[in-house]
Amino acid sequence: MRRSFVQSVLSSQKQRQRYYYFKNITAGLCGIATFVGLGGVFGIALGVAATVLAYFTVAPIVAFLICLFEQMAS
Repeated sequence: MRRSFVQSVLSSQKQRQRYYYFKNITAGLCGIATFVGLGGVFGIALGVAATVLAYFTVAPIVAFLICLFEQMAS
């Protein structure tokens, strides 16, 4: 059975841990940036929404690219 490119990049436990670490950090930073940009109660609500949205859209891509570049550098 052939492994996909993503599976080959995230093949080790350390790489998967690094992937989830950067995914969570990226999503959190998106939420914080939204809150800082807007402020107040409205900023908190949109910050939480931005965190959830980023967790499923932007954060996986950023985290995978970081893991890919790290693997290419080593």
